[in-house]
Amino acid sequence: MGNLVHETGAKRRAGTPPIDIPRAVVAMLAILVASCGVPARGPASQGLSSTDLPTRSLAAASGAVFGLAWLKDGSLVFVQDPNVVGSGTVAPYQTLRLDPKTGGVQSVAVQPDVRCLQSHFQTPSALPDGRIALSEACELSATKAIPDGHRIVGVDSISGHQQILVDNLSFLPQESSWNPAGDRAVTSDFELSLCPALVWLGANGVEDHAINARGFNQDWRLDEPRPGTRGSDCQGLARAQFPRWSPDGKAIAVVASPPSPKDGMARINDPWDLYTVAVGTLVPSRKVTGLLHPVGLAWSPDSQRLAFSARLAGLDGTWIYDLRGGKPGQVSRLILQWLAWSPDGRNLAGLVDKGASPGAPINNQLTIVDLSGILGSGP
Repeated sequence: MGNLVHETGAKRRAGTPPIDIPRAVVAMLAILVASCGVPARGPASQGLSSTDLPTRSLAAASGAVFGLAWLKDGSLVFVQDPNVVGSGTVAPYQTLRLDPKTGGVQSVAVQPDVRCLQSHFQTPSALPDGRIALSEACELSATKAIPDGHRIVGVDSISGHQQILVDNLSFLPQESSWNPAGDRAVTSDFELSLCPALVWLGANGVEDHAINARGFNQDWRLDEPRPGTRGSDCQGLARAQFPRWSPDGKAIAVVASPPSPKDGMARINDPWDLYTVAVGTLVPSRKVTGLLHPVGLAWSPDSQRLAFSARLAGLDGTWIYDLRGGKPGQVSRLILQWLAWSPDGRNLAGLVDKGASPGAPINNQLTIVDLSGILGSGP
């Protein structure tokens, strides 16, 4: 839920087409995020120790920043909105590359689609070959006579070399997560943030591969073969977000919520469950139940653990679930958005919402949690 509010605010301030959510809805979401984002304290959960682990914040990535990817070369990539609220100016988002050891920041060169009147690159994710995948939101007509077009590009963060991965999308993808071969991806629809669904992508665009969940007295699909057509009320629709392809390519993790007769904002407090989907069979398996307001999901480099941020068993925080057994363990009382696991498996990074009040400008802070004390020194 935090991602919805922050992305909505960033996108509107930069002048890109607004998400189809009424302003009152966005305001209510901001209030809910503020109310559920206060760290809760309570008894330690079973599994990994919930003792506060060493954390550090990087001032170089703070303020109107969103999106996060941890690349194989050890650098962190995020997006910054340079626009000042109320200034009336509109500048493109900046894609930045940060060295977590030195705190040094460099700009990543991107090449906007020449067809666009204006475009913004956002939601970075790490590609298996070490590059960044970026979603480009493209305005093709000031009057909307031509619908906006979107694409995903792969960018070398050092050389700036850019390659189109998927073009001519009718919806704006969230961060994309790619299989080891780099030829297929999973994502979700940015503009349907109240009722997102898993979307399959290939080189030619959206693909249709049904993922059928069974339970709650009905069968339902976690994926959406026609993104951009759902509308905003969500009534009767299943929801799925943060789909993540495992590094070994064998499974896809996703948080999902079954269909509900509730409409629109009434679904905000509905629980989500964490699933893994076997790539060979597309059969989902429910792993963790009862997540409230999840805002991040990430695989460990060895594909054995999943980190997520949510309220679980009455506690807000960031958790790790070991697929080899046990219960989720709380590793931080902080809610970390846009989770990214370091390539060596020793650290977990995310953005902490430092906003002073609901509706205030984005004020995120990049924070890294040292996991080596509980997970060992290797991946």
